Amino acid sequence: MNADLEEEIGSINAIYGTEVLTRLTDSTIILDVPDAPVKLRVNVPSTYPLTSPIIDRPETSGTDLKRGQASAFAHKAHEILTSAFRAGEPCMFTFIDELKDVLSAEAESNVHRTKTRSATELETADKPQKSVHAVQHAIESEASGPAWTISEVVTEKKSVFIARAAYVPKPSEAKANVQHLLSHDKKAAKATHNITAWRMKDDETGVVYRDCDDDGEDAAGSRLLHLLELMNVWNVMLVVSRWYGGIHLGPDRFRIINSVARDAILKAGLVGESTQKENSHVTKKR
Repeated sequence: MNADLEEEIGSINAIYGTEVLTRLTDSTIILDVPDAPVKLRVNVPSTYPLTSPIIDRPETSGTDLKRGQASAFAHKAHEILTSAFRAGEPCMFTFIDELKDVLSAEAESNVHRTKTRSATELETADKPQKSVHAVQHAIESEASGPAWTISEVVTEKKSVFIARAAYVPKPSEAKANVQHLLSHDKKAAKATHNITAWRMKDDETGVVYRDCDDDGEDAAGSRLLHLLELMNVWNVMLVVSRWYGGIHLGPDRFRIINSVARDAILKAGLVGESTQKENSHVTKKR
């Protein structure tokens, strides 16, 4: 198996805290999709990442899948993998992350249909209309969350780093976004550190809000906040997750933390004074 794939497998398994990717042969891996009752056999050519991996077939299917669902899931996975692949760039993490998003959306949709159906039954039984609204509000609240832009994964001496950037107009929303991330993303919740920083300005009052949290990684939060200032970024929050690999990195960890944070900001298109001028555009994207 080539070195790029070996490193990517190690990084992904470190992030998810489980054996998501298992090597079957030099050219075949088993993908145990998080939160999905199916495994996929993936063929990886020796020329990867210049050449795309290929979804071979479902390896196993659980009792939760009806007949034909495993094949349908494999087909959907193939479409997502095709979209995620860029020649010369490792794509397995992006592929898995997007696949998880699809699974979460489908699960959320199923919950929505179930709860809405239950609410309709309550209404038919002459229950107060308020019960229907309460159920719908609960569904919307559960589904709400920031539109994170995620950096490239960086692995250094078995430590894994990922940054997330998102538009935020209020400090209260930034805190809520962190809570939402840690309660809904299992791999982020398992990170050794989730370092945060945000910087906001109220256009009407001119009041500036900024805050940071090291989460045990001494001085890392203040360095993230300083990065936001250097990049002249407003109304943006950062969360950098680190999964410690057992080897101390020394000052290098700060270089990597800032590097992935900058990558997320650039990918989100939230750089410089354009952040303030293009708030309406960013809001539409959310």
